[in-house]
Parts: sequence; C-alpha cells; structure tokens
Amino acid sequence: EYERALGHVRTINFNKDYDASFFETAIRYLGGLLGAHALRPDPILVEKARDLGERLLLGFHSTHFGLPQSVINLETGASHNHNWNGGYSILAEVGSIQLEFAYLSYITKDNRFYNTARKVFSLYESLESPFGGMFPVYIDADNGGWGRRGIHVTMGGLADSFYEYLLKLYLLTGMKDRRVLGMYNRAVDSMIGNLVLRTPDDTTAYLAEFKDGELRREMEHLSCFVPGMLALGAKSFDTGKNKNYNPSKALTPEEAELSAKSESHMKLAGQLLLGCVSSYDAMITELGPERFAFDETAPISQRIKVKEGRYILRPETVESIFVLYRATGEQKYREMGWRIFEAIQHHCKTECCYTGVVDVQQLPAEPNNSMQSFFLAETLKYLYLLFSPEGDAAMDEYVWTTEAHPLPIFKFDEDFDENGLILDE
Repeated sequence: EYERALGHVRTINFNKDYDASFFETAIRYLGGLLGAHALRPDPILVEKARDLGERLLLGFHSTHFGLPQSVINLETGASHNHNWNGGYSILAEVGSIQLEFAYLSYITKDNRFYNTARKVFSLYESLESPFGGMFPVYIDADNGGWGRRGIHVTMGGLADSFYEYLLKLYLLTGMKDRRVLGMYNRAVDSMIGNLVLRTPDDTTAYLAEFKDGELRREMEHLSCFVPGMLALGAKSFDTGKNKNYNPSKALTPEEAELSAKSESHMKLAGQLLLGCVSSYDAMITELGPERFAFDETAPISQRIKVKEGRYILRPETVESIFVLYRATGEQKYREMGWRIFEAIQHHCKTECCYTGVVDVQQLPAEPNNSMQSFFLAETLKYLYLLFSPEGDAAMDEYVWTTEAHPLPIFKFDEDFDENGLILDE
C-alpha cells in the first residue's frame, strides 16, 4: 500500500492555477508528506514537500506583517483573505502551520521555512491583547488591529490549534524554543482566568467563549483538544514521560513556571475531559454534538443543551483521551474511548465507509452521507493508538500535528539560537 501511494505521490503536480486553502493545504498536504517521510523516509516525499513549501512560502509575503492569507494560488502565488469574515486573517490559520514549516526546514536544512512561519508567533508576542495571553480570532494583516467584527476569544473554531502549536513547537524543537513556551503559559493563564467554569463539586469543567461583549456558556467539540494539550504540557518535566527533559539542567523562567503549574494543569485536563465526555454521555446516541450550551451549576442530567446537533466524526475528544491515557496510564481513559468507538460503530458504520450523523439526539441516527478525511487521519488513528502498546509512537519521540501527522522531535547540539531560529550550518 505504501509503495502504491508513493507511486501516486510521484505524479503529483502542485503547479495548479486555482485557489487553494493555505491552511488546509499546509496541514493536510504538506503535513501528510512530512509525516510519511518521518515514518518511512523517501527522497520523493522531501522533493514534493519542498516544492509545495516553496509555493506556500509566497503566501507570507503578501501582507505588511507577513501573515499568510487564507487563499493562495499555487501557480502564481497570488493570495487573498475570505470575504465572509471581512477580509481579516484568522488566528488558527496563521498560527497552525509552524510545526510543518519547522520540520521542512529541519530535513532540508533551509531556514527560510521555519523562520518565516515562526515570525507569526513573534508578531503576536509583540501585540497587546485585551485578554492577556489569548488573542481575538480576527486580525487585520495590514495594520495589526483586531478588526471591526467585535472581539471573539475562544479555544474553539478559528483559534484552537494556534495555542496547541505554541506548546508543540517548544516540544518539537527539543525543548529549545522557550519563547513560544512563555506565550503558551500566558495563554493558559488567560484561559483559566477567563473561560474555564467548573462544577460545584470541582470534578468537571467546561470552556466558555467571549463574544460580542459577553461570556457565553457554549462549548464546541473543537475545544476538546484542550485537555490533551494541558496534559502534554504538564508531563513535559516528568522524567518518566519525557526523555528529552534533563533534570540536571536548570530550568528557564518559562519552564519553571510550567513545571510549577503541572499538577494543577493535569487536574484541569481531567476535569475538562469529563466535560467533553459528558456531552457524549448526555446524548441518546452517545455521540458528541458539534456545539452545546452548558450550565455548570445544574445537575448532570440538565447540564447540557445542544446548540448544533450534528456529529461529523471529529477527533478532538478521542485525541485528548489518548493523551491522558498515555500521560497517566489510567484504564478509565481506555474505557471512555471504547464507549465512543462502539457508538461510532453502531451509528456511523455503513457498507462502504463511515458517515457522520445529522442529529445526535435522534434515533435511529440519520446519516449525513459524508466521511471527513480527518476521521481516518485523526479519529481512528488516535483510537488505534489508545489501545496500542505505549512504545508505539511514543509521546517523547514524536509531536503530533493538528492533523495527527507524527513529526520526530528535533535533535540539536549547538545549532539552535535561543531566539527560536535554526542556524545555518
């Protein structure tokens, strides 16, 4: 199968005169090529990844601040932002491509990819946000303003993987890029202070969002990556879980801050995961809704109210279950994952493939006749790894991109600048 797929890759021509999504092309196509190379190296994968990377690189040069725009022509390099959001750049899109560009630099020894993508984080680090370490989802790529669509701050759609990539870039660079770790610390502090709401018994937590001047007690399935992110960060300084951590080396202020908060972050990860899983458990299909409102003070049977009932085979909850299982070894997480897998098997499996469902509150579940690519790339992959030996794709050997492509953690000696730049050889 791999050889057959490799034969197809050899025929790919990215010199296409059409408008492609910068973000989706980077995380799916570029990330897929790089992840395949990481697991089974082949020069053609590097060749195609570099060709695509060069084309995407042009997207950074179309705005004053070097933020890539949402849509790019892979042949001409012309780019523009979407009209539906007023022409602004989107936080998740500009800040969820750094892992892919970093690894491309690492394997090609060409600094331009990483340095160009890394400057996006440097820009945000220099900006003053009304929410401290968290940022509004829209930014004007020409003047650095937060746009005129109102302040929207969330861990869900339009923002999500920006925060994940702050931590993961630190880990991917062998714990060398400490400036992004400082940004991660500030983001989590802001999230805890502004968006986290816990039940009175302190067992379960949910993530609200700030929009149109008010705190909204609504949570998206997309936000359910957060428990896994917190657990991954909390275990960064655990010698039993992270062989890249050297306890004999003094921690930087950013590392000391995260290390000191690791226990509370790990506790919150478990609470938030219970919140995510509770949205599955509250549905008659035992599948989680796309968006739900919550009342953290209500009894559990009355706590969840569905806002968008579709289920499109999303991976975020099982991703967090996988990470928390690897972080703790607690069997309850495998049991959570198995319940979700059984619900998928029962309601989503068809004769030819899998399908999402129209409304998780209805039986029999009505299929939406669509199987998103992330179901194979992420949802099934994380479920498979949940029940695999811990040595398979170890968390201190690989960092997983937002599309679940595994990238091996970099090995550096003296070729890394403390400012976060890979140096020329």
